[in-house]
Amino acid sequence: MIAFIGLLLGVFLGLLFDINIITIIFILFIVICVNFMIIEGIIKKKFKNIKFYIVILILFTICGLSIGTYKYFKGVTTIIFEADEQITLEVNVFNRVVRSKSNVSNVRSILEKVEVQDRDVDTAIYKLIKYCNEEEQISKGQVLITVTGNAIKHGVLSDTSQYISEEGINVKFNNAGYESNLK
Repeated sequence: MIAFIGLLLGVFLGLLFDINIITIIFILFIVICVNFMIIEGIIKKKFKNIKFYIVILILFTICGLSIGTYKYFKGVTTIIFEADEQITLEVNVFNRVVRSKSNVSNVRSILEKVEVQDRDVDTAIYKLIKYCNEEEQISKGQVLITVTGNAIKHGVLSDTSQYISEEGINVKFNNAGYESNLK
């Protein structure tokens, strides 16, 4: 029983550090529960004999969903998109935009039209650049995209890069300190 409690403690610590391990831990938990039930001779048709394992499974599910929800809504990367006005996008660990904001009222209407919320980073930046290009809101002749926090991995902005090269838009991209031109 002490080993089982130690395993549970290890699982909770593992969940705090990596959300992708939830599936492996869930399968491991089911295997361990079945083994305990077989070893202890508990496999019977009565509900009261497996109540403990069902409660543990429900607790694991609640903890997993709580941690997953927390990680989904927590922004780890901030992207500042500057054409004529400045737009700030917050991105989570799954490369999804969780918040978008601007201090200028007409830019807020742009964010409502473009709908970048809950989109992946590539789609959100692509839609912003496309909208600004079509509405001729790139008066300075270039777009500056600055990433702070976790850097965006190389190759994530494939659709954006393709659109930029087709339209010939000058985009400076500062990816957490590494500056380049998107092409």
